[in-house]
Amino acid sequence: MASDGDEQTDRLEREILPAGALDFPLALAYVHGWTASTQERVDLETATWRRALTLDGRDVLVTLSPGPTPDTLVLEVAGKGACTQTLDAAERVVRRVFALDADPAPFEALAAGDDILTPLVAPYPGMRPVVIPDLYETLIWAILGQQINVGFARRLKERLVETAGHSIEIDGASYPLLPRPEEVAEIDPAALLALQFSRQKAAYVIGVSQEIAAGRLDLNALASLPDDEAIAELIRLRGVGRWTAEYLLMRGLGRTDVIPAGDVSLQLLIGTAALGRRANEAELREIADRWRPWRAWATFFVWMSRQFGG
Repeated sequence: MASDGDEQTDRLEREILPAGALDFPLALAYVHGWTASTQERVDLETATWRRALTLDGRDVLVTLSPGPTPDTLVLEVAGKGACTQTLDAAERVVRRVFALDADPAPFEALAAGDDILTPLVAPYPGMRPVVIPDLYETLIWAILGQQINVGFARRLKERLVETAGHSIEIDGASYPLLPRPEEVAEIDPAALLALQFSRQKAAYVIGVSQEIAAGRLDLNALASLPDDEAIAELIRLRGVGRWTAEYLLMRGLGRTDVIPAGDVSLQLLIGTAALGRRANEAELREIADRWRPWRAWATFFVWMSRQFGG
């Protein structure tokens, strides 16, 4: 993995104010244990989140930590050429990652009257869904996670970063970055097979990267599309089905009312609670209909309960 030095590091910071109550340390505890979090650096003692990101063409380190008052956070960007525009882009990212613009009160009120959600949500006031910072990373992670153990998917992601990614160094520490779509588009499939990618996953990862690199898929443009149109745009890609598309909308774009109902763990966990057995996809969508317009939030808390041992 290539590394850039930390000379000429520019730094900017600002305070930001989340909407509604926020349990930021709890969110970080979730990130710390989340299988997808291969590049995040979380300090639970100081409640600090760090992540290297490419923003407006600049590789920078983004840091989010508690502010001077209980209801504020401090955002910092550090890296060569970091400027106000970079800080603005970083704020947009962290607001999406930690759902800082969403007041959890309406969802908590819905959950309080639901027999499935009450025991999952009530112990965690102020918790909000956490998403993956980068849409391309979300898509690659979803493809890697198809039909395999999530622990092995994590290893594949780490190997991709180690082999084809690069890193930046800030204050003597190294922070990895996922390779860019145009870089993955040029990878020889044999190189991914050597990392234990299946032929199918190698083809899918390279294929979607080529679509993005060639400009035939604009992930950022999905943000302006309704859910159904965004899903239709994604499932035209080889290797992207409805589950992967819904996962990206939920865990990448931060949409509040989608549910990846093809997910086996959701079918088992929600189906067992509602029916006493695993639900099929159609049954799961019917059960989740009562959680509109918060189906993605409900999904997150189901997954979170599994991670936290609930």
